Amino acid sequence: MVSGETPDLPRASVGSRTLDPAHETAPAARHALDSDLADAQAKANLCERFLALMRTGQYTLAGAAKLLEKSPATFSGRDCLLARYLRGGLAALMPPRRQPAPKHLSSAIEAIPWFIPAARFFYLNTNATADRGSIPEAIRRTISLPHLPIGWHSGLRKQFLRAIQCDEPPSCPTHLRDAILARQRAGKPLVPPRIARQIALPRAVVRQRRNPTDTQLDYLNASGSLFFFSDPLTRERRPPMPGEVIEADDATINFPVCVPWSIGGDPCSDKYGVKVGRFQWLVAVDAARRFVSAWAYVMRPRSSYRAEDILSLLRIHVLQHGIPLVWRLERGAWHSHLVRHAIQHMGSHLHTVWSPHQKPFIEGLFNTLWTKLSVQFPQADVGRYQGEAAEANRLLTACKGGARDPRNHFPMLADVCQAFTAAIAEKNHTPVDSAIGRWVPAEAWAARPPRPRLDPSAEWLFAPIVRDWTVRGMLVGGRVPLFEDLSVPFDFSADWLPDYDGAKVRCHFDPAAPDCQATLVLLSSVPGHRPGEVLGAARQINEVAGYARLALGWANDPHQAGRLARQQAAAALRREVRAVTGPGQPAMARSEERDGIGTATTLEVRPPSPPRPAPADPPQADPSADPDFQARLRALRDWETAHALDFI
Repeated sequence: MVSGETPDLPRASVGSRTLDPAHETAPAARHALDSDLADAQAKANLCERFLALMRTGQYTLAGAAKLLEKSPATFSGRDCLLARYLRGGLAALMPPRRQPAPKHLSSAIEAIPWFIPAARFFYLNTNATADRGSIPEAIRRTISLPHLPIGWHSGLRKQFLRAIQCDEPPSCPTHLRDAILARQRAGKPLVPPRIARQIALPRAVVRQRRNPTDTQLDYLNASGSLFFFSDPLTRERRPPMPGEVIEADDATINFPVCVPWSIGGDPCSDKYGVKVGRFQWLVAVDAARRFVSAWAYVMRPRSSYRAEDILSLLRIHVLQHGIPLVWRLERGAWHSHLVRHAIQHMGSHLHTVWSPHQKPFIEGLFNTLWTKLSVQFPQADVGRYQGEAAEANRLLTACKGGARDPRNHFPMLADVCQAFTAAIAEKNHTPVDSAIGRWVPAEAWAARPPRPRLDPSAEWLFAPIVRDWTVRGMLVGGRVPLFEDLSVPFDFSADWLPDYDGAKVRCHFDPAAPDCQATLVLLSSVPGHRPGEVLGAARQINEVAGYARLALGWANDPHQAGRLARQQAAAALRREVRAVTGPGQPAMARSEERDGIGTATTLEVRPPSPPRPAPADPPQADPSADPDFQARLRALRDWETAHALDFI
C-alpha cells in the first residue's frame, strides 16, 4: 500500500487506533470479524490510491474520484470515507460494534462516578493471586464506604481519594448496597459481568502496582537491551567493546571447603587444624565477550566478605588487564565508600544496579559455573541452595562441631582452587552463540583493544581503610576499628601538613602494612590547590597504634618481636624508690628497671650505718699516752685520706 499524507490534514498510520476524540468508540481491529476487516482494508486501499492521484497534481478531486469510479462525496465532507480514514486510520473504517443495553443495576452503578474507580483501587490491593485481584472483595469494600480498611495509613487514604477524585470518602447509596447483597443471597455474582469487566484490570497493571521493578524488567525491556550501555563520556548508547564494561558479583559455592586454619577459634579447627565452610567466591566477567577476567575466594571465620576483599578483585583485574570504562556492580559492600572511591580515582565509572536482572552476564556465568563445579566434587555437593541436600548438610554440621574430620569428606582448598581454574578456563574457551554472533571468549579477549594502565604509584587506591579526617597542625588521624570491640588511634604526620591545617582530607592506608603510611587526598578548597588533588604520603606516628601493630605481628620487626612486645607490655618495669629523711641526713635510694624478657637492672645507694654505743668498760689508762697508739692513729688517718672516695 502506498502511504501518503496531505500537508494540511495529517493521517494516522494504517491499522492504528482512532486518534480523533470524536471516534473514540471505534473498535480495534482485533475485535472485528475477518469479513469486516477485509472490507475496511479495501476502503483504506481506495483512500490511498486517491491520495496518490492527488499528490501528482494532475487531477482535481472530482477527476480523481471519477478515475476511481467513485462519487466525489466519497472523498469530500467532514464525515466522508477519506476524512474518517485520515482521522482514525483502519480502525475508523470498521463497522461500529453493537453494545448490549445496560441493565438496571449496571446503569445504577455506572451513574455513580466514583464507584468503579474505587472498586479498581480495592482490586489492586486484594492479592487473590500473583497477578490478579479479587472482584468480590473489591465490591464488598466499595459498598462498605465511607468506612475504610482498619490498617490504612494516611498516605494510602490520600491515594484512594486521589484515585476516585473526592475530598472525603463517599457513602455508598443504601439501595445500591441492598441490590448487590440481594444478588449475593440469590447465589449470583455480586455485580453483572458488564461491571466486572470494567473493574478487573490487566495483569501488567496489577504487577506494576505490586512490584514496579520486576514489571519494568518483564514488560519494558526489549530482548538484548541490557547488552547496550550508556557511554559515560559521550552519553551515547552503544554496545560495549571488550574490556569496557566489567560485571562482578559474589556467590557461595555448592560444596564446603577445608581451609588450613592454625589460629583455631571453633571446635573443628581446634581439633583438626582446618576450618570447613561454604565461603565467598568473587568473580569478574566482561559484558561484551563473556570472558572471566579475575576471581577471588574469600575465607573468613563467618563465611562473609568485606569491601577490602572486593578491592583485591578490582586490583588484580586492573593490574592484569587495564582499567575498564564502567564497573557494573550491585549494592551492599559493592557500593561502599571504599569501592566507590577506588573506582572514582582510577578514572573509571560505577554503574550501580538494583536487581540481578540488570547484570545478566555475571548471573548467567554463575549458572554455568555451578553446573561445571557440581561434577567436580559430587560427594561434597550440598546443592545449589544451602539445605537442598539433607545428608550432606548433616555431615557438614557434624564436621563444624568437631564430631567428624572434614578432611575425609570435603575437598581441601588447594584442590578447590585447581577446580576453579579448570572450570573458568573451560568456560573461556567454549564458543558463545548469541543473537549478535558467535565467538570464543578467550580469542575475542586476546584481540581486544588495549585499555589504560594503572600508574604503579597509584596502588594506594586499593588500601583497605579510607577515612575522611581534618588536618590539625602536623597531624591527621582518628580511631580505626581493628576488631569488633577494639579501636586504635592512628595519627599520620608529614612536614608539609601544616600548610593544610584545618583542611579536610581523605586518608587511604593499610594498618597491617609493615611500613604504615597514608596517602592523603584533598577534599576541601585550599588556596593554590583544588579538591581531589593527591597531596602525598604521611607516616603513622601514634605509639598506641605502633604497639598494637607489634602485638598483632603486623610491623616490620625481628622474629617474635610481636610476642616479646606483648610480654614487655605485661612485665616491663621502671621504678624509683626514695626514703624520706630530715634535712642534711643521708637517705636511701633504689632504682629498678626490668624489660620483661629476663633482663633486670637495680641500683641502690645506702648511707653508712650509725655507730652503735660501746658497752661500758672498766676504766683504763689513757691510750694517748702510749707512743705506739699515736703511731697507729696517724697511719689510720693517712689511709682514710688516701681512700676518701670509698666512704661516699
